[in-house]
Amino acid sequence: MPLIQIMGTKHTDRNSATDFSQFFDTYKEQVYGYVLTIIKDKTVAEEITQDVFMKLWTVSDLLPTIRNIDNYIFITARNRSLNHLRKVKHDHKALEELRRHLVEAHNPVEEHVLLRDYEHLVERAIAGLSTQRKIVYQLSRDEGLNLNEIAERLQLSPNTVKNHLIAALKHIRQYLEQHGGIAMLLAVFTFL
Repeated sequence: MPLIQIMGTKHTDRNSATDFSQFFDTYKEQVYGYVLTIIKDKTVAEEITQDVFMKLWTVSDLLPTIRNIDNYIFITARNRSLNHLRKVKHDHKALEELRRHLVEAHNPVEEHVLLRDYEHLVERAIAGLSTQRKIVYQLSRDEGLNLNEIAERLQLSPNTVKNHLIAALKHIRQYLEQHGGIAMLLAVFTFL
């Protein structure tokens, strides 16, 4: 079904979510494969692919006016991928700069305080997770279970567990970014 036909309805229509789901199922592998060739990281490629479709969903009212929807989708995917690579490059430079400064100012007491502060930040981020995501995250990180083991224990599909874990990690990362935890994280892992 052409995207224009699928997306010709508004979000409030009962069938628009189903139509978008069909559209997502049609294009997700192509977009994911394209993003993966740029990013070279499966988890990040999945996140970017989801972001691309979230953007398409938020602008779905405008999609019928776009002449070449395939180009729009893949340009959006390329731009999101390149933005991610720029951010990674910037983060790498920031990490190197931080490492250089921290080596000059090595202080074990301060490191301990930073580690404790970081742990508190992570605990607050985890506390903000839904119950199911918190359980999945803790089984993965604290007990070291893999996706299949978690799925079996919680009686969920491995894909559902994977989605919960991706969402939990994204939430924690965003929480740390919003609360200054990334710099703290970099400082902590520099000395571990």
